[in-house]
Amino acid sequence: MNRWLLLLALVPFVLAGCDDKKKSGDDDDNDDESAETKEDDKGKAKDDGKPKVFVDCSEAGPGSYSKAAKTSEAKNGIGAITRGAMAAFERERAVGDDPMVASHALCKSATPVPAGGPPKGVKYQPQSTEGQDYETGDAETGWKCLKFAMSRPQHYQYGYNAGSGYKSTEFGLPGPGPDGFEAWAMGDPDGDGRPSLYVRTGKVDKATQRVKPGTRMSCVDPFE
Repeated sequence: MNRWLLLLALVPFVLAGCDDKKKSGDDDDNDDESAETKEDDKGKAKDDGKPKVFVDCSEAGPGSYSKAAKTSEAKNGIGAITRGAMAAFERERAVGDDPMVASHALCKSATPVPAGGPPKGVKYQPQSTEGQDYETGDAETGWKCLKFAMSRPQHYQYGYNAGSGYKSTEFGLPGPGPDGFEAWAMGDPDGDGRPSLYVRTGKVDKATQRVKPGTRMSCVDPFE
């Protein structure tokens, strides 16, 4: 009888211990959740309003190419402009009136298309009439020299600069110098007023008289 009474007397203490363990477990769970939340917050990039500049776009992470269709348009366009610049340099040009004397030179800068700035949340339809958009320049200047044109609506403004006036240096990226060129695309597909820039440069190697294109594409605010 005394033994049963003793056991009954111990029951409240046993139950209290279980409650303490449950509360301790709940606290541990809360600590884990808090730690996970802090870790998640730590992994998120905070937008401080400043442009995100990447000398190599691959360093921006996979999120920078989430809008695949639109960014691929920019990359393909830049690639075609770069190839046009290299091909134009390889073409021999007569010097003066002597057809036996030839030289190689980069195409001179082109007028950006569209000239009014990057499209904001819409596509721009290039004009194909003479003297407009890609139908500008000549054998030594601009889009005709590069033999580059786009006929379909475009999300980005495209440009080509040679020797100076580089778009890349405006955004804190390294420019190719006086013997180089850049092909760039600037756009604002989501229309938030914060454009993204993609640019690739190239430079004439004076020793070999060949154009050496940059091995990487640079970008500013690729998440936009």
